[in-house]
Amino acid sequence: MNNSEIWSHYKDYTRDVTEFSRKLAFAGIAVCWVLRNATGAFSRITLFALAFIVSFFIADILQGLSGAVRLKHWIEAEEQKKWDKTGKIDGDYVKPKSLDRPSYIFFLIKIVLLLIGFALIGVKVFTQ
Repeated sequence: MNNSEIWSHYKDYTRDVTEFSRKLAFAGIAVCWVLRNATGAFSRITLFALAFIVSFFIADILQGLSGAVRLKHWIEAEEQKKWDKTGKIDGDYVKPKSLDRPSYIFFLIKIVLLLIGFALIGVKVFTQ
């Protein structure tokens, strides 16, 4: 298995985790909606669960945004360097691993936020 195949598998895994996590987050919001009390209000623990799930969606957006913004600024700077040297921007670029670090951190954070949200839902369901 070559390097590009391994990275392709990695991208498949992270894409799947993100896709399924989003579906679970929407399901978690629906479960919280069902857990409202007779007056339609949310308990404190359900509100915290909702806050963590909403935070999941925010981290999900920040993951993509941080990657896009960092990559855009990096590639523009690299293209300018290549243009100054050769008069063209075509060619190979060596992307530093550090460029993806913020996106990866948001990837991990969003999963943790979702797990905490579901743990709180579990506490609510099993302690009623």
